[in-house]
Amino acid sequence: MVAFWTIDGVVYRLLERSFDSEVLFQFNKTHGSTPLNFIPDGPVREHLGGIKDGTTLVWAAFVEGELAGFITGERGGGYFLKTGPGPAAVCFIHEFVISPNFRGRKIGTNLTQLSIDPKLGVFGIDPAIKEMYTTVHEDNVASRTAFIRGGYHEVLTYEDAMRKRNTTVLKFVLPSVPKPWCSLLTAR
Repeated sequence: MVAFWTIDGVVYRLLERSFDSEVLFQFNKTHGSTPLNFIPDGPVREHLGGIKDGTTLVWAAFVEGELAGFITGERGGGYFLKTGPGPAAVCFIHEFVISPNFRGRKIGTNLTQLSIDPKLGVFGIDPAIKEMYTTVHEDNVASRTAFIRGGYHEVLTYEDAMRKRNTTVLKFVLPSVPKPWCSLLTAR
């Protein structure tokens, strides 16, 4: 199995289960807390803690050994359409954050592409997964753009009373004939 991938000097890899989830939590709180991204401590810590048992998958980007960003997917978590394949066949992207020091280098787009790659992403890791979902604040143009450039499409935007905002749902379904979404990735 390939241990990591490099694009323009940025190293991307699926984090091992032993990776310290508290490092991810602190990085997320430091670089991801914005008016467009609410991070509730308890649920986020619990989600990131799922890396230990494989419930949560984390793809990360590193620049010269420094964590530059990450995206997390929870198997069976979050959104799924009742008319769709059901929760066992769904993965939900919960956390997606890039350090401001590394923004503008397409790291977000590459991480979103990596998460859905038929071989390197969730579909290669867990062939039972058929759909990926995520949500973003309607006004979070940077995140929405990274997901769309990465291959996701908008499903709907709804008035989210719980978060007191409009929330956009994005989805990716693995095509019946896989395409090399991460064609820029090179095995090292």
